[in-house]
Amino acid sequence: MRKGQVVRGAIANSSAMESLIDSRFVTSFFENSDWLSTVQAAAYLLRFSRDGLPSVGSIYNMVYRGQIRKRKFRGRLYFSKFELDRALESNTSTENRRA
Repeated sequence: MRKGQVVRGAIANSSAMESLIDSRFVTSFFENSDWLSTVQAAAYLLRFSRDGLPSVGSIYNMVYRGQIRKRKFRGRLYFSKFELDRALESNTSTENRRA
């Protein structure tokens, strides 16, 4: 074997190990019930489009307006259930003041 081949194999094995560790981290942290994806957050907040599917665009608008905070991991947005509940409570209290 050549020296370069051993090094390439070691690098491949280390990247495989890192991806395994990362996938376990994602499963344990973002896949639990406290964190929701964009589609799940839309369904949780009862934001639906005309065709009955969860409205991802309304979630993006809420993020843009600063009504809810997002976390981004590996190109995906995640939302905390606690912060979504807080956004719902502040929204309902604002609507009650208008009435």
